[in-house]
Amino acid sequence: DLPVLQTMSTPESRGFEYFDLLYKACQKKIPVSFVHYNYQKRSFKAILLHPFLITEFENKWYVHGYSEQHEEVRVFGLDRLYHPMLLKLLYKPTDTAVIQSRLHDMFGVFAIRGYQKCKIRIVASAFITSYFSAYPIHASQKIRKTNGGSGIITFDLIPTLELARLFLSHGKHLMVLGPKWFKDIYEGL
Repeated sequence: DLPVLQTMSTPESRGFEYFDLLYKACQKKIPVSFVHYNYQKRSFKAILLHPFLITEFENKWYVHGYSEQHEEVRVFGLDRLYHPMLLKLLYKPTDTAVIQSRLHDMFGVFAIRGYQKCKIRIVASAFITSYFSAYPIHASQKIRKTNGGSGIITFDLIPTLELARLFLSHGKHLMVLGPKWFKDIYEGL
């Protein structure tokens, strides 16, 4: 017999073997050190992280925390981590509002640096507007349809690279209206 239900299953990705260790670090508030590989720079760097959250987005896993090297909250893909270890150091907690914002105000994982939550506006063809109506990407999404079926869609989100990539994937059927700086970033990708 052939199956009547199929779900997407992906092979286990590199770095997932560290999930339990990172989960414990987040839960028990234990700093972690690891070696991080930067795909763009093609280099390794030692990181001391005070982790507070593990997230999954599009079948990829990430750990969020305060990075002592960067002196700010950062996110690291588990696929780029090597040799993580728990440390016996004082944990530096991250403000609860920052954690809540990462949980509720983002589509994706990599916030565009220097920008906060804002109203993002797009105009979409009737086809894409129907798609966003059927599959909203965020709770803040609001659609105002025109007579022709196209729509002005707004989101209250922290802008992310994944959001820009999603918009780009719709090609000429979608255009970013604002804010201007996000439109400029989107058009530059």
